Amino acid sequence: MNGVKAIVILLTVFILSQLTTWPYLDELTFVLGGIIGVAWLWSRLAITGLSVERSLSSDRFQVGQEVRERIAVRSDSLLPRLWLELVDGSSLPRHGAGRVFNLASRGEVSWTTSTLAVRRGRFRLGPTVIRTGDPFGLFPRERRFDGSRDVVVYPSVAESRGYAPPAGLLSGGAVAASRGSTTTANVASIRDYVVGDPLNRISWSASARRGSLMVKELEFDPSSDVWLVLDLDRSTHIAAAYADSWPDWRPPPTPWLDSTEEYAVSAAASLSSWLLASGRSVGLVCTTEVRAVIQPERGQHQQLRILETLAVVRADGSRSLAESIIEEARRFTGPSAIVVVTASTEPDWVGVLAEVAGRSARAGVVLIEPDSFGPAPSVERVTDALGGVAIRSHMVTCGDQIGDALAGPGIEGIGRTAASRTGRLMAVKGHPDGQ
Repeated sequence: MNGVKAIVILLTVFILSQLTTWPYLDELTFVLGGIIGVAWLWSRLAITGLSVERSLSSDRFQVGQEVRERIAVRSDSLLPRLWLELVDGSSLPRHGAGRVFNLASRGEVSWTTSTLAVRRGRFRLGPTVIRTGDPFGLFPRERRFDGSRDVVVYPSVAESRGYAPPAGLLSGGAVAASRGSTTTANVASIRDYVVGDPLNRISWSASARRGSLMVKELEFDPSSDVWLVLDLDRSTHIAAAYADSWPDWRPPPTPWLDSTEEYAVSAAASLSSWLLASGRSVGLVCTTEVRAVIQPERGQHQQLRILETLAVVRADGSRSLAESIIEEARRFTGPSAIVVVTASTEPDWVGVLAEVAGRSARAGVVLIEPDSFGPAPSVERVTDALGGVAIRSHMVTCGDQIGDALAGPGIEGIGRTAASRTGRLMAVKGHPDGQ
């Protein structure tokens, strides 16, 4: 029974008491009126004077980390509050911050929630709704607290097991004409020291010869530039549901690596982290519906930019990988390198990549095998095409540890055998929501 029904009953009893001489109806009218009045006042006072505070230690996480949030509810009223319910409107999967509690006079209740981040992306913590009511359940009330906070969950970055980049990434390439402030191994010239020059740029041997402080001018080594091309054409990716049994000789699959899309994104994040840590300049092209491009740079800030982008991209592209490489070919200039991360089983893009790489760049491929996730075309035509143009590739199947799969120089045109993919998965349509 809600308050409207109770008021209707009260009015009905009141009318009957006026039309009849039955004395009990008058008493029942007063009782019902008192109950409704007390219930309305109770529910109104119970929701006032409340405040909610939500705090996080950070707003950046990686999948696999614990998202810990502290929630505190305070009351500035002298009246105790009973049967309060906090309803959490967060979009973070599996984040259950709701709770039922009581508040003492001018009291405070706080608790900490810990949620395993199982899905990359940008999520919202909040808003918060506090629900309460009266002991009779006639007038339920709620109050919304709009304060919310965004958190970003980065894709997983695997530990490096010794990734061997394409030849174009090795040091010793031609020297670029432009100079920059980023420290490299290439010295263009020396000049007199000027106040404000970094001390680590001083050439002590040249200073000793000249009798005055001399500073090295450094140049970028273009051979250290690498473009990561992440293929996010929606037609190439497949999600999978794991079978109940998993071979004992294979490591168990990671919960958040449950599709070719997630493997590809994690592989791109891992490659960028490894290459940037080795001092390379890394750029990123994501072939999403709205193209995402990050120009090559070095350093920790570049890694954060790449992770921010990879956290939110989705496999929603409509162009094939071949079309995307052709459209972005103008970016791959100079003796740089291109590393393509894809799950495509159509070999047409291999020839396009070889042509673009043959001009000045070098190429490598990280191939996610979709047939290891469920019913899908084989990658054998792609591996054969890669072998024909001598482009080395690293093969990643479902359940692989990405760091192990990308270790070493890779292979040329040789796919995994079907025996390595037995007894694993059942494909499902759509993308798991991780809930």
